[in-house]
Amino acid sequence: MCNSNLKSTRLKDHQAKHPAAEYEQTLQPVQAKIARYDQRDTLPQPQFKPMQKPLIRASYEVTYQCIKVKASYSDTENLIKPCAIRMVQLVLGTEAAKKMKEVPQSNDVIAGRTADMSCDISDQIVQEIKDSPILIHLQLDKSMDISNMS
Repeated sequence: MCNSNLKSTRLKDHQAKHPAAEYEQTLQPVQAKIARYDQRDTLPQPQFKPMQKPLIRASYEVTYQCIKVKASYSDTENLIKPCAIRMVQLVLGTEAAKKMKEVPQSNDVIAGRTADMSCDISDQIVQEIKDSPILIHLQLDKSMDISNMS
């Protein structure tokens, strides 16, 4: 809201358009809903279902294989996923194919998975260097970020 809307004259105009009786009428349904939620001791469940671990793992596995062969991110969405769905449909049936369609393989997902794996590999290397019984000295370029190594 801009400052001009907060002037007291604007508030008086607003109250003139919406009297207190109207406010009470709009408040009653909300209070009734609150009472129903309090009786059930629960809020309605969200309308989305959480991603299952096997689906996420499958997405990471496909990403890993694509990284190994240096395939583009669009290959997974446009080629690999449709082929996998068709193969599963032919071998295991339509129910299994429907499950395969839930595996996230968009360009953005693949890019995110690649970044996650890259960070994980970097963290593992740094941890192995820290845990090593051998004292090693690293000479790094100024452009390297060594804040995580200390």
